[in-house]
Amino acid sequence: MPTGPNFGVGGLVLAILAGAVAHAAEQDLRPVGRTAEGRLTIDKASQHDHHGHGYERVLATVDLADPVAEAGRTLARADVTLDWDCARGRLRTVERIYRTAQGEYVRREPSRDDWRAVPLSGAERAAFELVCPTPRQGEPLEAGGPQATSQRRRSEAQVIWMPGSRR
Repeated sequence: MPTGPNFGVGGLVLAILAGAVAHAAEQDLRPVGRTAEGRLTIDKASQHDHHGHGYERVLATVDLADPVAEAGRTLARADVTLDWDCARGRLRTVERIYRTAQGEYVRREPSRDDWRAVPLSGAERAAFELVCPTPRQGEPLEAGGPQATSQRRRSEAQVIWMPGSRR
């Protein structure tokens, strides 16, 4: 089984670990509070304008308040992809990846949720204010408000080769 040019299994493992360490170094985790589901943390470093569709995509983690036993493992955390429509004050869940307390992958659950209004208070409101900072009164975003001046990055296509996959 070929593993790539001059990598070997040991090199492949080192490359994966180096990538995981680099990703961890790029995180900017911001705890925002508790929801009915559990403790919500936003990764600000993941925030980006999703393909120019007019909303922000952000990765979040929910430490589940009520862990669930499933197939001999305990689901203790959900890594959640969220879309935030700052202009309209709404959000939607894109997908959840459930993990054990040790971070072991359990399952992925895509979401077909519709957009919903951001609550007026609580952790989701705090997350909205973190992701969508409001301009000072009388200062439109286009005129140089907080979002207009921050560095923006957009989603790009990604190709991930899994071990054993063929090109």
